[in-house]
Amino acid sequence: MFFPRTAPGHSYVNVDGVMSDWFAVGSGVQQGCRIAPDLFLGPVDHIIERTVHRGMTGVTLGKEVLTDLDFADDVCLLAEMLEVFVLALTVMQKEASTFGLQIN
Repeated sequence: MFFPRTAPGHSYVNVDGVMSDWFAVGSGVQQGCRIAPDLFLGPVDHIIERTVHRGMTGVTLGKEVLTDLDFADDVCLLAEMLEVFVLALTVMQKEASTFGLQIN
């Protein structure tokens, strides 16, 4: 997406030099915004912290217990039993919804 400085709150998509119609942007930050990662990762860290400490999530690998794997906006919860995993997903969805986020 392209966010021109002359039209705040509006944008268009440019694919192979073809510009789409303008559309309103109701939320989000401009691509390349330097604070965007912090605006996203703060709430995600909070959500993960609340999720892994409420459930008994985690898998044992040697002497280590791994509860989750994270990269950018991808999160992988780890659990040794399906019931625990389902509970953790339920908790995560509840925590995420307070920030307007959802699991897909």
